[in-house]
Order: sequence, then C-alpha cells, then structure tokens
Amino acid sequence: MKKNVLIGLVVAWIIGLLCGFFLSVIIRAKWRSDGPALLFENQIQGNLDATSVYAQDSVLIYEVAAKMTKTTFGNKAHVEYKIRNIGHKTLNTVKVKIYLLDNRGNAIYENEHHAVWINEVLGDGTGPLKPNYIKSVSTFVPSALAIEECPSEWAVGNVKLEISAIEFNR
Repeated sequence: MKKNVLIGLVVAWIIGLLCGFFLSVIIRAKWRSDGPALLFENQIQGNLDATSVYAQDSVLIYEVAAKMTKTTFGNKAHVEYKIRNIGHKTLNTVKVKIYLLDNRGNAIYENEHHAVWINEVLGDGTGPLKPNYIKSVSTFVPSALAIEECPSEWAVGNVKLEISAIEFNR
C-alpha cells in the first residue's frame, strides 16, 4: 500500500515538472510575441553592441497598463509594468523610455526613467535585477513632481516602452 502511494506521488511530481516546463516555454514565447496584448518594444536604437544585444534578448517588459491620474500637479499618465531579466547577468541599471501615443499611434511625448537603479553612495535604489528576477514598476509621465501635465492629445492607455540603457553589475 505504502509503495503504491509513493509511486503515485513520484509520478504526480514528474507530471508536475513536465507541465511546469511546458508552461514556462509557452509563457516565454508569449512574452517575446509582438501581439497586440503586449504594448512594448524591446529594441535598442543605433549600433548593436554586446550591451544592446543583451537588453534586446534578455530584458523583457510585459503586463503594461497605463491610465490617466489626477495629481496635485495636474493630470499624469500612470504607467505600470513588469520587467524581467531572463539572461545570466545581474543588472544594476535599466533605463526605460516611455512614449505616450495619440489615436494614430504616433509618439507625442516621451519620458525616460530608471526602472532599476543602485545608488552606490547612499546605498539605496531599487536594488539590482538578478537573473530570472522580476520587478514591478509604477511611474508617472511626466514625473509626479513635474509641473507640466500629460498632453491632452494622448489616447489614454496607448503607450510604447523600450529599453534605452542597461548597466551590468561589476
């Protein structure tokens, strides 16, 4: 009786591992897709050096959501997303450029911010983005403390994100 239970548990464990593996392959393919559900571009403009190639192939932005939020300093685009390092190197800095788009999909405003950063002098920041780690990011465009407002021509929710710079851990 105990032997049958043990065999059943081992078989269930093996099936669970296989399901988890195939699910991770499917999810990774979805993250890399250019489908309409994902509102980001993970491309570096200009020359493709080793850093740019790593950012393009190993840093994913997904689950992007944007809405209009009224703040003390006026209307702002509140953008939330997740960023994941699927590569093998630890990242100390990841800069993301956020574009607000109009109804035709044209960029009408951009703002660059640090999604991942370390302040080595003060010892603060978000901390590094280690391999396979995920960070949830929430930011305002323009900055929450900026006096300027979000352009009224922005098609609310219509944004494009791209990795603009990364820095590896030394």
